Amino acid sequence: IDYMIRDYRFKIAGLKDRCRDIRRNIEDGYKPYTQLSLLRSEAEGLKEIINRSVESILTGLKEIDRIVRNIDIEISVAERALNEISKASFKLYEDENIVECFDAKLLDKEKRKGIIYFTDRRFLFEGFKEIVLEKKFFIVTKKKIVRETLVNVPIGYIDNIASGKVGFWARKGIYVNFKQGPYKQLVFDLKDHIIPRVIKTFNYIISGEIDRDKVAKTEKKPEEGEKIPIVIKCPECGAPIKREIYRGEKTIKCEYCGAVIRL
Repeated sequence: IDYMIRDYRFKIAGLKDRCRDIRRNIEDGYKPYTQLSLLRSEAEGLKEIINRSVESILTGLKEIDRIVRNIDIEISVAERALNEISKASFKLYEDENIVECFDAKLLDKEKRKGIIYFTDRRFLFEGFKEIVLEKKFFIVTKKKIVRETLVNVPIGYIDNIASGKVGFWARKGIYVNFKQGPYKQLVFDLKDHIIPRVIKTFNYIISGEIDRDKVAKTEKKPEEGEKIPIVIKCPECGAPIKREIYRGEKTIKCEYCGAVIRL
């Protein structure tokens, strides 16, 4: 940019010098119409070039600003996730990483407010419960918020997450539909602007893209579409394991001998 500015200044200075020469000639009675026309044409051409350069620079700066803002958002998201996980009622597995968390309300009988957590292995919801510690004349003077893990399933149990109208007032929320596990569907009320990011986070994990983004600990990198390795047979009875192994499962039960197999 500095080089470009110096070049433009040099060209502008040249045009100014020629303009002064023409003015002196006019004062001497000479009428340089041709030179003036040529000078104007060159000045207009330089002006157009400078305008294009300015637009290009501004476009580039806007893109840089957008990137920096996105980085700032990602840093804030990571800081929030780490802060919440440090206070959570559950612990991460040794090989598990927090991806993102979102404020939400689980629309069950109690309609508990809390936090949705996505890890690279699990989908969790932690509900907040207010506990009264002290009352004076029926007025609560001391209380605390207790966190309870209400939903804790392997991320692979989820079939899809869809946005839609939820609750009595038909606000926007998400429907978490399951293909395996203790739930068929869970419904959450969230702020509108959060919903697309929730769905994007789930797809980012379940598609395997998160694995490709990780720094490989070994020379072998996950290939696109590569599945999590599955148990071929039970170590206790030797029977083949036929059912699908879902992402995030830590153990499965042999359907023949009942042995619990760690994955």
